[in-house]
Amino acid sequence: MAECGTLALAGAAIDSIEAGERALFERLLDRLAPGMLLLADRHFPSYDLYTAAAATGAELLWRVSASFALPVKKRLADGTYLSELRGTKRTERVKVRVIEYSVADDDGVSEVFCLITTLLDPETAPALELARNYAERWSVEVLFKLVKVDLRTSGSVLRSGRPEGVRQELWALLCVYQALRTLITRAAVIAGADPARISFPPVLDAVKSSVRTAFSP
Repeated sequence: MAECGTLALAGAAIDSIEAGERALFERLLDRLAPGMLLLADRHFPSYDLYTAAAATGAELLWRVSASFALPVKKRLADGTYLSELRGTKRTERVKVRVIEYSVADDDGVSEVFCLITTLLDPETAPALELARNYAERWSVEVLFKLVKVDLRTSGSVLRSGRPEGVRQELWALLCVYQALRTLITRAAVIAGADPARISFPPVLDAVKSSVRTAFSP
């Protein structure tokens, strides 16, 4: 879980491949709080997970797949509509606002995006603004690349052959990433710049050089 603006980590959960993403996300629910807007892709939505996340007080903006049945309960003036997300029991119903849109690209028009949100009022949360916000979710892919590629040595194989060692190394990588991201954000604040405008690799190189100098004989 990461912030879109700074790409700083807000939380992480690690387990074997047998643990699914939804199960790992449940371990991060305590990281959510009122005042947050949580974006999630279409692999996460379910009635149980959505209601559990909403119960934290955070607002949600999640993409859903075409398999979700979202009956139109009320059409809103901005073209969005109110619906309900359903659980397995008849009493399990939660109101959601549905935003459907497509994006024009070089080859024409993209697939239809379908978002559900806890932000039900189009006056305070315009559909276009939410769609633009959701597009920022893809910035987390940059974080994955930085941790998987930039912070790891060539060969991209973790050194430990034991689960405990693998976990330790993964947490170490995340700690280093967070330290560098904090440095970038503080530098951006001092310079009055957008943290996203400061490239991560040069900062990593500068820190490596500084460490080598500090510990050289």
